[in-house]
Amino acid sequence: MLQVPEWSLSECSSFLERSWDSQSFQSSIEFLQRISTASLNQGHSPKSVKYENMKGMHKTTIVLHTTRLGGLSYADFLLALKIDLMPFRP
Repeated sequence: MLQVPEWSLSECSSFLERSWDSQSFQSSIEFLQRISTASLNQGHSPKSVKYENMKGMHKTTIVLHTTRLGGLSYADFLLALKIDLMPFRP
């Protein structure tokens, strides 16, 4: 199994989640565009993508889950690894 230590596993072991903080909306959007491209190339998209602007801090959260299986699949871990390898500029 692929290791993705920066990601949190839900209590029911059905979801992987990770968040990133940045100082600008632009850097968050650029990062999300790279995630989108990787998802399309792999044919597996995140369960949810959340963006928050809280007091000048921009937070992006990605949740991975394979709905048709009701849990996690190899594709979720592979996408998490690909996202981890992407450059992120806070």
